[in-house]
Amino acid sequence: DVIGCKTVAQGQVPATQIVTTIVLLRLALGVVAWCGIALIAALVPKYHPIFQYAMLYGMSIFTAALTIGWVPQGQHRMHVVAIAMLATNVGYFGGVLLCTAVGWAPIAVPLILGVTEATTALALWIWLRIACGPLARSLPAREAWRSMWNSQRNFQDFARELVAI
Repeated sequence: DVIGCKTVAQGQVPATQIVTTIVLLRLALGVVAWCGIALIAALVPKYHPIFQYAMLYGMSIFTAALTIGWVPQGQHRMHVVAIAMLATNVGYFGGVLLCTAVGWAPIAVPLILGVTEATTALALWIWLRIACGPLARSLPAREAWRSMWNSQRNFQDFARELVAI
């Protein structure tokens, strides 16, 4: 998100191109992370009773990958970011309240989270289409991976500076 937000803010790459690149990278990494969670939850006997919860909450990795709130943030359109964050949290909180009031099974809670996050992601994609135009092809794979590693180095530099303070 950091490199995407910076890239959008600097205008180095069209927003629609960096979006497709970062979302594809996040989805690819999400598959690896979700499989890792599934493996741990399956192998550790203590997690067997909550395996379905781990898998369902783990699906949030994918809805988070599709949420592109960093684009309006990079464009200094904080009202869009604020509305998206508020909508997600109000929707989730309302869903949990509904789940409690109606007496749904606890398994409904991670499903509510997924639906709420997916709805916000969809709204942000519609906003992107209206504000920035049609989606563009992602950056070539080599350049996309280089951007990802650069963002990791930027984060490490930031962390070092933070620790030095």
